[in-house]
Amino acid sequence: MVIPRGGPPFLAALLLALAAGPPHGTAPPGPAVTDLGTLGGATSQAAGVNGRGEVVGTSATASGDLHAFLWEAGRGMRDLGTLGGRQSWAYAINARGQVVGASTTALPRSGPVAVHAFLWEDGRMRDLGTLGGRDSRAYAINERGDVVGESDVEPGRLHAIGAHAVLWRAGRIQDLGTLGGTESRAYGINDRGQVAGSSDVRPDRRGRLVSGAEHAFLWEVGGGMRDLGTLGGRQSRAYGINDRGQVAGSSAVRTAGLEPGSEHAFVWEAGRGMRDLGTLGGPDSHARAIGAAGTVAGTADAGGAPGRSPTFHAVLWRDGRPTDLGTLGGDQSQAYGLDESGLVVGVSQTEGAAGGVRAHAALWTLR
Repeated sequence: MVIPRGGPPFLAALLLALAAGPPHGTAPPGPAVTDLGTLGGATSQAAGVNGRGEVVGTSATASGDLHAFLWEAGRGMRDLGTLGGRQSWAYAINARGQVVGASTTALPRSGPVAVHAFLWEDGRMRDLGTLGGRDSRAYAINERGDVVGESDVEPGRLHAIGAHAVLWRAGRIQDLGTLGGTESRAYGINDRGQVAGSSDVRPDRRGRLVSGAEHAFLWEVGGGMRDLGTLGGRQSRAYGINDRGQVAGSSAVRTAGLEPGSEHAFVWEAGRGMRDLGTLGGPDSHARAIGAAGTVAGTADAGGAPGRSPTFHAVLWRDGRPTDLGTLGGDQSQAYGLDESGLVVGVSQTEGAAGGVRAHAALWTLR
């Protein structure tokens, strides 16, 4: 699969892990997991789920394109189409069945193809537009229909070298700014209108951006962006936020004995700061979604054999304790979204993936 430029980095990271090779171990038993299939191609991945069990994500088609999908029990996958181009990606769905994501647009007469954020509802995909630049992407939607994501800023704007976090509300797009750097992205929004994401931080005294200096943020109406800091490393990213204002994401760590560049899943709370959620035994973990009760879904390195590639498994943290959700029979899996009804979605290697990577959208049921 191809992840659009600026898309959530965890998607690309997982696909690299899945492509590392055939299984070299047996996944532990876990909750019931369902293979959601594909739109005719070899691979698919799920990114969001609502309380009705409707799942959205992206799948390869029989023609080799990538299309956003909506999956429902008993009906299977529905192709949501595109904004005129050949590819689309769905990232989130709310209880009303509204879906957000990104899609390539129709081929221009000259220049590269644009990628625009979309809102899909009632069988129709609507282009959400941009801040004036070429591309935009939508990553999350709340129950009121507010949408967040990123957009290229308008040509000629001061420091306009990349994308800014944006909020689409009532048909208007709002630039949420940055933490002093040039780029930012919004990955989560709650029903109170609080937004979570990541941003470049302020340049140094000479006006130079510090390499890797990206921090998680919390944005609120009237309060702007708040830097949530890190777990001791140089960068962090926030991906999910619940209605209690708890934020989940991943951060570089600085702890003796850990491998350079290790990242750990975290939960941030006002007045308490960042709490490290730990791993499944390996050096890395990543939180991608957080529910109303503080339950967190994501991925952790299960600690493979020395000299072998990492073994990432989908994980659910409850009360700070991780549960390995297992796989569809292969060695790797990752969770991207959850619903309080006991549903977690993501992607997993399937059984018999040796000789070629086969990753399918997965639904874990934790009843």
